Amino acid sequence: MSSRLKRASRLADAREVNAVGTRVLDWGTRALLVLSAVATVAVLFTPLDSRRQVAAYTAATLLAVVATGIGLARLPRGARRVWGSFTLASVLWFVGDAVYNWSIVTDGEAAYPGPSDFAYLLSYVATAIALVLLVRARQPDGDREAWLDAAIMSTAAVAVVGAFLIVPLLADTAESAFSVVVSTAYPVMDVVVLAVLLRLSVGGGLREPVLVLVITSQALMLGADIVFELLVLHGVTDSTPSWLQVVFAAATLVLAVAINHSEAGELVRPRSVPRSSISRARFAAVVVGALIGPCLLVLVVYSSGLTESRLLATCSLFVIALVLWRVRLLFVTVQDQSRLLAELARVDSLTGLPNRRSWDFELERVTAACAARGIPMSVAILDLDRFKAYNDEFGHVAGDALLRRCASAWRDVLDRTGVFLARYGGEEFAAVLPGVGLAEAEALLELVRDATPAGQTVSIGIAERSAPERIDTTLERADRAMYLAKAGGRDRVVTLTGDDRLAEQLPLDAR
Repeated sequence: MSSRLKRASRLADAREVNAVGTRVLDWGTRALLVLSAVATVAVLFTPLDSRRQVAAYTAATLLAVVATGIGLARLPRGARRVWGSFTLASVLWFVGDAVYNWSIVTDGEAAYPGPSDFAYLLSYVATAIALVLLVRARQPDGDREAWLDAAIMSTAAVAVVGAFLIVPLLADTAESAFSVVVSTAYPVMDVVVLAVLLRLSVGGGLREPVLVLVITSQALMLGADIVFELLVLHGVTDSTPSWLQVVFAAATLVLAVAINHSEAGELVRPRSVPRSSISRARFAAVVVGALIGPCLLVLVVYSSGLTESRLLATCSLFVIALVLWRVRLLFVTVQDQSRLLAELARVDSLTGLPNRRSWDFELERVTAACAARGIPMSVAILDLDRFKAYNDEFGHVAGDALLRRCASAWRDVLDRTGVFLARYGGEEFAAVLPGVGLAEAEALLELVRDATPAGQTVSIGIAERSAPERIDTTLERADRAMYLAKAGGRDRVVTLTGDDRLAEQLPLDAR
């Protein structure tokens, strides 16, 4: 490929990326996010529960919520349902903080349960709704395997939160029944949101920056809330420590960054995730989730002091671990076999080149890509000369060996050129040359012709697709050009344009 064509291709790629992938923030939104970050950091350097700290925290969250609202208004209508729920959750959390902080500043303490608690709990509901809508939007056909994995991990979370938070709260007889219900509602909603968040995480797409930001925001919020509940339950503090306020404010800020990201609208588009695959990290998370409950049970049993119970609990835990290991080995075996079968279905077993099925798929893909970018493409048909006579003289084993040698030699010539070479059938091969015009294709395939091994020759026909021509028509023209090469004495490269009518009079027995 010429340096001019390569340079034009790179410029086209750059223009395509810039057109699709960027949505530059205006200076106002950028300033809101920066000021929110500054105010978040300032919370650390102000006295606990002082007016300055309340002002810094309120400013940090308010600026982030305003930036979130601006980002929502700019999104396409199809994405506003999900992002609108996230925005509502941020607004409700801000309202709860504002009511709580106002009570701290004016009265020195906040009523519990109070109006702020209802705002906080409604914020959890809005968050859960947003996550459910997001999961359904990204995978509208569902994914039972992902739900099952998320259920395993969520059950482990229920075991931990239930043992260390919910059960102690329910056992607190010093509080009123209403206070116990409200106190218990927080960890319950934490688990609900965590369950849907885990389902979102195992559904794929963790390399998407917006999805990572959303998950990070919710993880920060859940983690901070659970830590605060533990601190209050064990009497460590009655107010939120400064560092924990920073985490809460950071969660709101990260969500604001996510909704203003250039790819925020793409977050809700359906994704196709292969269900047969599971990453090591996902399997490890499932294993941890499956073992947390039994581990907690072992700890409880060991604290009871009964030797028989300790033995039974330890053996049960060990057996569960071994079963999970065995499941992993079985799954790896199935994955290896699936990869092998997929490769066999795409590759010609004799030459090692892509087969006809792979050719059909790649030809369609390259045609669409070249048409979208407005660049040329050519196709070629390669046919070994007098292959039947070679088989009759030397035998089919020698003929198979010749096909393998030709495939290897031609592949070496075309290596690193971007040309896709496949076995088309019998002694015929086909090549698709994206971004390559007729003249360049002819020069490249002359090198292929010269590289034919064992003193044999090959006839090659080339055609360039001219928009809006169907690729089948282009391929037929390349086939006709190959017949012209045969009729012209073999061992040559022939090009054929759409205006050339010579091939129409060519007999089909020119081989």
